[in-house]
Amino acid sequence: MAKALAKKTAADNEKALQNLRYGMVISSALYVLLRLILSPHKFPPAFWPSVIYLLTAIPTVFLYRYLHSVGTPKRDASGILISSGDDLNQSGLLDTCWDVIYVTWGCQVGSSLFGEWFWWLYLSIPVFGGYKVYTSFISPMMGLRQGQPAAAAEAADPTTAPGGADATSKRQAKIQKRNEKIQAQQAKSGRR
Repeated sequence: MAKALAKKTAADNEKALQNLRYGMVISSALYVLLRLILSPHKFPPAFWPSVIYLLTAIPTVFLYRYLHSVGTPKRDASGILISSGDDLNQSGLLDTCWDVIYVTWGCQVGSSLFGEWFWWLYLSIPVFGGYKVYTSFISPMMGLRQGQPAAAAEAADPTTAPGGADATSKRQAKIQKRNEKIQAQQAKSGRR
């Protein structure tokens, strides 16, 4: 079963890396072709759009090489799978790499279609990175977790689950209800 999973991961990685190569070629070709088609009077293209394109192409190439190095399956000379490589569909760092690549492609094609203002979308990458750093590292270290008072109240009440739903089973609820009834009856009989 482990070999089947390794083979599936290897096949998925090979397909993802092939799509990544196609995507890089297609987005770059679309950038150049759309620039030529939509504004033929501006050939060669202006200096700053070319600089921005090259500056955003550098992280894309770097991330491509990283994904290629960690995700390429290793095979021996006879073609037998030695290692499937890291699963490129994992969340975390690999997921963030894919997000950066997709935003870059979108900005490249979008800027050639809609104008240079489309590059402002590229700022979503550092903004999201800052948000993740804040919520994952800074706020927990400073004790500023969101919903902290509610979490403290839930921790004090053992009958509620972290989501706020009733965590007691039906049997426990019946026992608790019966105990409350008995206590109420004892309180009544004690008052007489």
